[in-house]
Amino acid sequence: MNITSINNAYIYTSKAINPICSYIDKPEKQKETAFKSSYDFLNPQLYHSNMVKISFSGLCSELKNVVDHCAYCGGKVYSEKEINKIVDDMIQLKGPELNKALNNLIRDLTQPDKKAESLIQDKNETINKKRVRVLEKLCRLNIAEPGLTCEALIKDNIKDLRLSPKKLESRGATEILKFMFYPMIESVDHFEPKIKGGENSRRNFVESCLGCNNLKSDMDPDNFLSRYPEVNYRIKRWEEEYKKKKCK
Repeated sequence: MNITSINNAYIYTSKAINPICSYIDKPEKQKETAFKSSYDFLNPQLYHSNMVKISFSGLCSELKNVVDHCAYCGGKVYSEKEINKIVDDMIQLKGPELNKALNNLIRDLTQPDKKAESLIQDKNETINKKRVRVLEKLCRLNIAEPGLTCEALIKDNIKDLRLSPKKLESRGATEILKFMFYPMIESVDHFEPKIKGGENSRRNFVESCLGCNNLKSDMDPDNFLSRYPEVNYRIKRWEEEYKKKKCK
């Protein structure tokens, strides 16, 4: 699984599931060798020896087409194309329909899966907090002025929203609303950080929302799983679902 042109974000990889669960289930002393082991445990039907060249964006789409949620927090992940469509529809909503859409977005950001409670709590405090504050403010404004569309509410109350970063104030209402979805954008995370020797191969890739990807940063697997032990469950569920759907 060698890199051919990492500067162009291209890799050689094989179509196989992530063997991350084998890492999680191993005793501490065996983890390092287990994580770097071969694909011997894989179902031969899932493994294709022919190498294919794919971009990281292509890998995001490929993983999402099989399982459309984050392996760490369990939240749904979206492509930028999907977010653009949701925002284009949402920006014109008003009244009860807008209130429902805003509350659904707050829920998706803050509580995607109760089994990843500590991870989500940290993500809410560091990444989602400023977004939730803006969305809750929009909810209150919508109740006060139900006749205005989401776009009009944002434009008319741009200063009151206290956007962060402040440069968002110069963007249009559509771009501001897209920024609210940022933590849920699909991404591919190196389970073992590349900066710490992690491989650029399918064995080290896991589907992640951008929020969890940023929160994990360059934490190695041991530190990440000890800080958020519930992620063990989520990753196992994600891989089981990936394996099951990939077999179909």
